[in-house]
Amino acid sequence: MSEPSPQPSDQTVQQALSAAVAHYGRGALEAAEAALRAHDGAALTRGVGWNILGAIRSAQGRRQEALEAFESAARLWPEAAEPHANRGLTLIALERWAEALEALEAALARKPGDPATQANRGLALRRLGRLEEALAAMDQALALAPSDPAMVIGRADLLLELARPAEALAGYERALALRGDLPRAHNNRGVALVALEWREPALAAFEQALRLRPDYAEALTNRGLLHLEAGRSAPALADLESAVRLQPGDLRAQSGAARALDDLGRLEEAEAAFGRALALAPEDPEVLRRHGNVLRHLGRLDEALAAYARALAVNPSDPAVLFSRGTVKLLRGDLPGGFADYEARWDTADFQGKRPPLDAPLWSGEPLAGKRLLVHVEQGLGDSLQFVRFLEPLAALGGDVALLVKPALRRLLAPSLDGIALLDWPTDDDFEGDFDYQVALMSLPLRLGTTLDAIPSRVPYLAPEPERAARWRERLGPAGFTIGVCWQGNPHGRIDRGRSFPLAGLAPLAALPGVRLIALQKSHGLDQLDSLPAGMTVERPGLDFDEGPDAFLDSAAIMAGLDLVVTCDTAIAHLAGALGRPAWVALKRIPDWRWGLEGEATPWYPSLRLFRQRAQGDWESVFAPMAEALAARLGEEKETA
Repeated sequence: MSEPSPQPSDQTVQQALSAAVAHYGRGALEAAEAALRAHDGAALTRGVGWNILGAIRSAQGRRQEALEAFESAARLWPEAAEPHANRGLTLIALERWAEALEALEAALARKPGDPATQANRGLALRRLGRLEEALAAMDQALALAPSDPAMVIGRADLLLELARPAEALAGYERALALRGDLPRAHNNRGVALVALEWREPALAAFEQALRLRPDYAEALTNRGLLHLEAGRSAPALADLESAVRLQPGDLRAQSGAARALDDLGRLEEAEAAFGRALALAPEDPEVLRRHGNVLRHLGRLDEALAAYARALAVNPSDPAVLFSRGTVKLLRGDLPGGFADYEARWDTADFQGKRPPLDAPLWSGEPLAGKRLLVHVEQGLGDSLQFVRFLEPLAALGGDVALLVKPALRRLLAPSLDGIALLDWPTDDDFEGDFDYQVALMSLPLRLGTTLDAIPSRVPYLAPEPERAARWRERLGPAGFTIGVCWQGNPHGRIDRGRSFPLAGLAPLAALPGVRLIALQKSHGLDQLDSLPAGMTVERPGLDFDEGPDAFLDSAAIMAGLDLVVTCDTAIAHLAGALGRPAWVALKRIPDWRWGLEGEATPWYPSLRLFRQRAQGDWESVFAPMAEALAARLGEEKETA
């Protein structure tokens, strides 16, 4: 029988351990391990040696081997806290949170006063969703190390997760008072400021973080998303694409870059970017919805509906997805299905409409005989002009109907709504009225069971004031073929993206003999009148045109004396249609749902003719055939004269 190997002396072990620590401290990991294994592995007969080997493996990124080394250290060195603390840190890196918590608590049982271990215990509790316990752990850590900025930041991060942004902000500012050059503290301070809706100071905080660390991907993402929210799409895209290059797996950056491309009208690129975001999160309902919206704007409606279906499989009642799906159904002419989904608009986060302060149930089609029903407007002026047509068939159901309307439209609508009381929208929360039901104006097609073939289309259903119309006819005079033109919607709304056209695009119409263009434009876009192409003239109706509190009175009156109206997709198109006046509407490639996808006619307005882009942004494909059609019409009128 061979004799057992002699145990190394304490001096030999200590020399090996000292050499290993010295090499490790210099970053010489291979030399440190060699020292541990010298003298037949003398140092690895002790728990301290295994603890050092675990640290070496951690530095090498070999976490599972590090974990095994720390477990050996804990068995050989049971009274020590270090192996348990290091095992806990390794388990945190492996995201094995419950085991990490157990290891860290074992370390604290041996060394209760270690602030770093207490802080790491707080992190494990936080990842396990035990937020209040995590906060208590962070408080204990800070009591032990009140001047450690990292611990102050960690506690503030936890407060942010607990939706206590004001306290979190105070924490980040405390950390920065201890040390002002911490990019993470500046970045996270910005996140707290965003949560408090202090966006400009938040932007400054993100910028300070990036001054300290220009390649800080999270700060780039946060600044980019803040730019995106503010409508600054170009700088948003620059930040978010930089963040994606630094962290390709960051869903916030990938989806944010896709949104910025969408906002910039770069739809093909946006669609591809959303595809990359979905590769990271295939079932994310928000990314699916936005991807579907881009597909809708590209005219790929089947794919858009498929994206919405995937989103609804995750959250069947998501109002934003239902609303988006409704617009596709409406665009395809499915009014019953589309308007059913369109009801979800009331529950979407960014819907601007509101219901009146009235304690009356929503009308869902109940019998109205002997009942009082309040109908209220909800969105833009053009929507009100389009949907007031439904009041006549509604009143025919036998109820007492009143319309709650924005004061600006009251004078235009009142003469044409016989038997329907018009009430001004209240300016405060007080509203007097005894009604059995209430309903939004744009909910009437659903409640009345309207289909594409049964849209109330009796026109005109509005009329100008006769005396005002006579005055405008006299002011314009009889000369020439008069065309009222409107080219610009409100540029501040997302809905305007791509629908307004450059006034100069009407030059081929203006060049035709005898044609006079009359501006019906108000507010936005008037600057284009000062930069027209040589030889093009657009007459201005005067400073008093539609001035005052009442909307469209002069527009309606002047249309009565015009030969034609040419407009983009704005309220002017709806006004012309409601008045029964001839109008040509210039539409972008995939227009708003109410104009459908094809054809020159619309069931909403028999007097309108639609001219559609052949490709996104291609206004030439609209105005060239429009000029040809106008030339043909002028030729016909000349022959019959």
